[in-house]
Amino acid sequence: MNTNRMRAVREKLGLTQEQMSRELKCSISTVTRCERLALVPHNEAVAANFKRLASKAGVSLEAPTTKEVTQ
Repeated sequence: MNTNRMRAVREKLGLTQEQMSRELKCSISTVTRCERLALVPHNEAVAANFKRLASKAGVSLEAPTTKEVTQ
């Protein structure tokens, strides 16, 4: 099971996908694709912005533990 960190960050910050794309400085389709496929952005600048927002939202980007995956 792969958790959707992009959506979790966006929702905790109360952002729409459009607002998230502006914060990340990427396209809305990138945000949508990352959410749909439970991915973290690979572009260095977008990834750095995502890490900043995740920290602000209190969402861990570390891999889930076995216990988290089985729950």
